[in-house]
Amino acid sequence: MDASEHSSQGDEPIPEPEFDNLPLLKEYVPIEDPRIPPSLRQLAISQVALFREAEYSLVTPPHIISCMCALQRYLLASTPIEGEQAWWICQAMARQMKHARIEVANPSPAGLRMRYGNRSDIWFEIHCEGQPTSYHLIADDFGRTTFVRPEDVPDERMIRIEVPSVPPTTLRDFLERLTSELDLAVPEEAKILAAQEQRRPVLMALYHPRREEVQRDLLMSAVRNELRGIASSRRDQTILNICDQYRNFLLDGETASQLALLCEVINQAWPKYRFVAEPFVTDNLDFLPEASLNGILHAFAQVGWGAASIKGAADAMQEKGENLQREAVSAPNFGVFYGSLYVSCLWLRGAMLAHRYLAESGYDKTGHERIAANACEEWLVVASTSISDGFKDSMDGRNASDRRRKIAHARAEQGETFAEDLATEFVEKDMLYPRFFRDSLLGRGATSE
Repeated sequence: MDASEHSSQGDEPIPEPEFDNLPLLKEYVPIEDPRIPPSLRQLAISQVALFREAEYSLVTPPHIISCMCALQRYLLASTPIEGEQAWWICQAMARQMKHARIEVANPSPAGLRMRYGNRSDIWFEIHCEGQPTSYHLIADDFGRTTFVRPEDVPDERMIRIEVPSVPPTTLRDFLERLTSELDLAVPEEAKILAAQEQRRPVLMALYHPRREEVQRDLLMSAVRNELRGIASSRRDQTILNICDQYRNFLLDGETASQLALLCEVINQAWPKYRFVAEPFVTDNLDFLPEASLNGILHAFAQVGWGAASIKGAADAMQEKGENLQREAVSAPNFGVFYGSLYVSCLWLRGAMLAHRYLAESGYDKTGHERIAANACEEWLVVASTSISDGFKDSMDGRNASDRRRKIAHARAEQGETFAEDLATEFVEKDMLYPRFFRDSLLGRGATSE
């Protein structure tokens, strides 16, 4: 879960028209200010609680098929369980009103206003079974994640959240609900229903209590099927097949990235080591029935050409992923934009795994591999945040509307240049939207979908 996934600000009118003895407040003041009547304070807190809860509400979208696609990108960019847990954690954070920053202003008798966001002095301590405890600071414009508790944070500013030991299925259930609303009598919807029938067994297996074994078996089965008969004419086609299965939601991102990485390692060994690379793989498959990715990489690294091939694969995959993200902002529509970010996750995750393996296994004398692994992780955060926002926007446009309000507020407070800069930041730096959508963020008319 990335800290930037749960960061919202609002500037809203307060619905109640009158409050007794409310002073004129030219500037925004905290809701705790003693001049604020208790009735107004309670109303503001209730309103903000509704706004924060709405950020993670699941609602029937106007375009069901588009929403189903966006949801499956979110679930399968890594693994469904990771996506479900991140959604659950963000929703749990949103419900913690201690984290909310609320301010009100009353510049005129008829001008009562409220704005809200996240406090920058409140931390979350996340406990998830089988994972290290993590600590998150989530302010409006920045965030921080660490696995070591910050020494300067007292208990009263630390909110503890326990993630259920049984992974939630909230998003899978929502996908099933959306699927049930499609009509076989409509040709386009019938086509999607047929595709979902193919995808469903894979998705269900990835929620299985023994899903780690399922994923390992899926990886090893794919390794045997794809690599045992690999030949020069088939190498690129094999990688294309992996990408197609991932793009069509028939492989999760974790499995697809591992399989693509192994293929890329062999690609790097070709043609100089073509006479030993393929036999090495096929001869070792029968001895690795329960191998992990690191186990296979370790077997590669033991031979003379292995470590260099792993490094070459890592660099090549990182370049492919970064290029896809750079190209995404120039996409002509949202389908191409989110599709490019989604596929970039496959390459960047594979690159991160390879760089990290080299860094942790004694093949990183210069420190380059560790730096490269961190860079890949940062690119992945960018893509996953945008994919998450894309899913929420596919339901009701909530994030896009929120950012339009932020830009309008920036324009009113600091001028057009500041509003332009903020829109540019959302597009070029954060990669939350393609360039064609920038005018829409600035309130300058319609955009293509």
